[in-house]
Order: sequence, then structure tokens, then C-alpha cells
Amino acid sequence: VSMTEIVREVETFFETTVKDKGLELKTNLPEVAVDVYADRDKIIQVFTNLVSNAIKFTEAGRIEIAVVEKEDEILCSVEDTGRGISKEDIPKMFVKFQQINRVHGDGEKGTGLGLSIAKSIVEMHNGEIWVESALNKGTKIYFSLPKHAEEMIFKEYVDSGIKEAKKNNTKMSLI
Repeated sequence: VSMTEIVREVETFFETTVKDKGLELKTNLPEVAVDVYADRDKIIQVFTNLVSNAIKFTEAGRIEIAVVEKEDEILCSVEDTGRGISKEDIPKMFVKFQQINRVHGDGEKGTGLGLSIAKSIVEMHNGEIWVESALNKGTKIYFSLPKHAEEMIFKEYVDSGIKEAKKNNTKMSLI
């Protein structure tokens, strides 16, 4: 799937919400489209959860979605100029039902599952997710996804076929 297309789709989805809140939504994408071997809908869900949180906890300023192609991975990030998170709260961010920086009373509410779900999806894709943040200085959440060359996909397919043949006690030839 094209990470560039996914980010553009997420940008379009949040455009009105960001504008209504008086924020700026920026994207930082490579000149050439970046493709990754992934479940398109799940990666959209990761970006949606991250951008949604950024909007929820940013009163003024901007949100930036970035994609950088590295040698062996695709590095993605969502950065905001919001409230930020204290160092002691960062380890709790991906725990189910945690709502860090939630102000009681009226305002944005959630279940505290968005980041936990994003983490699960990224890890299912053999990727990693982490946070950089400081109180009152914003938050930047990164996630990386491994690049899968055609050879990797072919190897995965062959390995799967061999396992299936062994399981069924079937003879096979690989040419």
C-alpha cells in the first residue's frame, strides 16, 4: 500500500475538524510515493487514532504527519504542539483504558483504547511505536514498519507452503 496515499486520506478526513478547532494540519511526505507491505485499513486506523489524540490534546498550533523512507523501514510520526506528557506518564500511554491528561468535566472524552490499539496494530506488522514528549511542549509519536521487498514476500510464501506441506505430510518440489 502507498503510505503517501494513506496520509493524504487521513489528512482529508481530519481537515474540517482541524480547521474548526483553529489548528493547522501539515504533512511532510517524500517526493516519491512510499509503499509498504501492510493492511491498508489497519494502518489508516493507526494514523486516525494518533491524529485524533493530537487534535484532542492540542488547543493551539499545529499537527504534523510525516513519513520518512529509511533503508530497511518506513518511519512515520504524528507530532502536535499540545499539552505534552510528563516523563513518568509516557510508559502508561499504551496501556488499555489509560487517559493521560484527561481534564474532568466537559470536553473530549474517549475510552483510552486508541493508543493501545495502535500499538497492537503496529506490532502485528512487526513494527515498533514510541513517544517523545514534554509537558506543555507537545508530543511526537513515532511508529516504524519494516520494508518488505519482493524477496521477503516470496520467502514468506514459500515458508508457508513448506509448513503446510509438512503439516499435511505432503511431498513437494521447489524449483
